[in-house]
Amino acid sequence: MSLNQKPFKRLVANRDRVGASDYNRAMETIEKLSRSLAMNGMIDSSGILTHKSPPSMLGQSKTFAVQHVATAGGDGVYDCYEMLLDATEWNDTAGDDRVDSKDAVEVEVLNLYELHCNATYVAALVAGDLLKAWRWTDDEGTSRWVGIPIMGGFVRQAKTKAAVGATTTISCKLVNQDDAEVGAAFTVNFRTTDSADMDAVWPILASGTYIFIENIAGKWWCVQTFGKLEVTAPLTLTAGVLALDYDTDQFQLDETSLQTKLNICVP
Repeated sequence: MSLNQKPFKRLVANRDRVGASDYNRAMETIEKLSRSLAMNGMIDSSGILTHKSPPSMLGQSKTFAVQHVATAGGDGVYDCYEMLLDATEWNDTAGDDRVDSKDAVEVEVLNLYELHCNATYVAALVAGDLLKAWRWTDDEGTSRWVGIPIMGGFVRQAKTKAAVGATTTISCKLVNQDDAEVGAAFTVNFRTTDSADMDAVWPILASGTYIFIENIAGKWWCVQTFGKLEVTAPLTLTAGVLALDYDTDQFQLDETSLQTKLNICVP
């Protein structure tokens, strides 16, 4: 837009009155000048005449909301509802939540940590996790919610739901801060030396074992790498020593299997 070329009236104090059209024209000109400047406004010796707001993050509104995950959708999109700070619980010491749901209206929120998910996608968040979310307009002009986790979505604690077998995966469930299992069981992948199966590495995991996992591109991985259990030469132990060191609850193996896997010779 070009500036209005019509000259402004020069007014005399205590004599002339400013008409509405003249005032509006002056303000429109100032706004146009402000938008055309690289700086954030117009300044003279008296200070700031008009202010130009800088672009907000991602070119969108700077208003954030805390969204509570209700259910997982697909490929990182979650059904969520907005949370509000509870003033009565601000100084709570009894363990009550300091936030409450704003209403029962659910919106879809994209977790930006799950932008690139593979075909066998598994959700990184579960019901109860929180996202710091804001509006982001897509390339067709639709305003959508996106966010990043502020609880959940990073390294998580899980519990195995089965004993190890001749694979590099185990069924697990997430565990929350109250040590309660949440969500449905899912597959956790394990990194092992020489691609060994989980029943041939150390430590051997039993059902109900706590592990730490992370979600990478829609797949859950255990953060620990397991080493293959190998003994290069036969190890001879007396039956008495074997009885002292052998714990069936720990190894989940009978004595014959333990001797075979450790290559132990018992006289």
